[in-house]
Amino acid sequence: MSNGNNDKTKSVRCIRDLREFPPESYRLPGDGRKWKSLSKDRRAIANHLATYANGDGTSITAGINRWVREMGVSRATIFRRLDDLRTLGLLRDKEGLTGRGGTALRSLDVSQLKMPEGVSDSVKESQVHEVAEVSDSTEGVSDSPQGVSDSGQGVSRIGETQPSLLPSTNRPSNRPALFGRLAGIHQETGKGKLSRGGFKDIQTLPEKHGVDEATIERTFMHWLAHRDTEGLKHPLIMFAEEFPEALAALQTALQAQEKREAERSANARKIAESEAARAEWKKRLEELTERPSINGYDRGSAGWVCEVNVWTDKNPQPAWIVESNGKLCTLVDDTIIEACIRRGVGDAEEAFAALHANEI
Repeated sequence: MSNGNNDKTKSVRCIRDLREFPPESYRLPGDGRKWKSLSKDRRAIANHLATYANGDGTSITAGINRWVREMGVSRATIFRRLDDLRTLGLLRDKEGLTGRGGTALRSLDVSQLKMPEGVSDSVKESQVHEVAEVSDSTEGVSDSPQGVSDSGQGVSRIGETQPSLLPSTNRPSNRPALFGRLAGIHQETGKGKLSRGGFKDIQTLPEKHGVDEATIERTFMHWLAHRDTEGLKHPLIMFAEEFPEALAALQTALQAQEKREAERSANARKIAESEAARAEWKKRLEELTERPSINGYDRGSAGWVCEVNVWTDKNPQPAWIVESNGKLCTLVDDTIIEACIRRGVGDAEEAFAALHANEI
């Protein structure tokens, strides 16, 4: 049971780690005057990729078409920004395909990002807090956060029933208050400045639904990614109203992700077992066909070919399992047997020709 909890905790680690870096970390030497806009674009795409990654940044299997659809940008823009992320060292080179005709397998290396010079964690967090505290002047709502503790204490009822889906996280005590963190998420997803309208309703969610602030953050991030908030002046009002449904959607998404990861692991294990079995079978076949004779038949003779075929009938080639479009399929490869026989016959013919050449 504990292993499942650890895996799920790691599934959000890449998102949290990447979110710590400001746009300045994505700046490239040749950006010129547009560096702020370019850096924000790179950061948005990196954060989006992280939602498909394992906790260590690996196994990003989603493809370009999906990102174009989800982020609302052109394919050309996606490709340019992916190249930029490779230049930064954040995006590793492609690691093959998910299968024949499948999408590229990508991964992120968060350790390659650098914090801008002179910006410490505490300064960075206070900057996020400052941005978050800018409220709508028409609201008339106090700028001071109302009585929500950042300690993360209080046992979550959801945490008791489904700990692997919504793990608690230990955060630094000097990070911004809940509204500041929600405002930071809102900006990072390209939604702009977040109004404080509705925040009082957000403050009641822990008591109403038995959740901690980390769960509220993750649910808000997932809700923003799938909810059309265009035209909403006070998104938090709508989020508070839809929180039960948004939380259920997050749970479903995490369960689906866990299922996909389990299927990927099972597929990878079957493929590895298939490759190992085929390699061992090929080794045995090559050892047999390299012998000078088999059951009295010289290598390369017609009788020798028959003996090889008898052996392969008794010792059939193991299944060749590959992945295509996320599904396993079995292929047939007769070239190994043909190559061994052809090599044996060819060697015998060369030996025979050389023998008669010496006689002449």
